Amino acid sequence: MWRSNESGFTVVELAMVMVIIAMVVGVFSQMLISANQSASISKARVDISRNLHNSMDAIETDVRQASRFKVSGYDGYDTFATDRSFPGAGPSEWGYMNNPYVNR
Repeated sequence: MWRSNESGFTVVELAMVMVIIAMVVGVFSQMLISANQSASISKARVDISRNLHNSMDAIETDVRQASRFKVSGYDGYDTFATDRSFPGAGPSEWGYMNNPYVNR
């Protein structure tokens, strides 16, 4: 029997190490891709929420400004819509958070 005094790795051992390294790199790359997608989705949700909030603020402002037009009463007196006798002219009635149809 012939024995070699040389130490080293066989081709099979090197191939196994390369396979293990490839699997570890694959798992980490999938984790990074998943984290990136999750961050993109979260950013999109925040942007949609911000745009919705800004739109609702603009609508509220438009409604408040529209309720300030001058109205002629049936009795001949001119009155502004901001007085409390005009339905919906109160400051707390036009907030979009007061809408009973909004799910909270």
